Amino acid sequence: MAQESKEKVQRELDFAIVDEVDNILIDEARTPLIISGPAPDKSQDYKKFSKIASKLKLEDDYQVDAKRQSIALTEVGIDKVEKNLKIDNLYAEENQIYSHLLENAIKAENFYFKKINM
Repeated sequence: MAQESKEKVQRELDFAIVDEVDNILIDEARTPLIISGPAPDKSQDYKKFSKIASKLKLEDDYQVDAKRQSIALTEVGIDKVEKNLKIDNLYAEENQIYSHLLENAIKAENFYFKKINM
């Protein structure tokens, strides 16, 4: 406890008025569209990677862990995808979007079925 005013270390209290935006930015922890802008159309990318994923063979090109709902490409699968995309390294930083799209396409094919709840 400070005996004199020069010994005080707490600054003055500041405040902010947070209105409806707190629900989006704080409670839901997402960026609202009015701040981030419209998302680019990636439907062609999704179709392309769905086609690539459908050509890959379970066990030969990728393995599935149903319990964790995860997939792992084999070396053979990685080679096939890299040849298809005409890239040297699927996991290079500049190709990160490709590995993400491919993983989602393979998961969609193996874990999500129309009118079936799992």
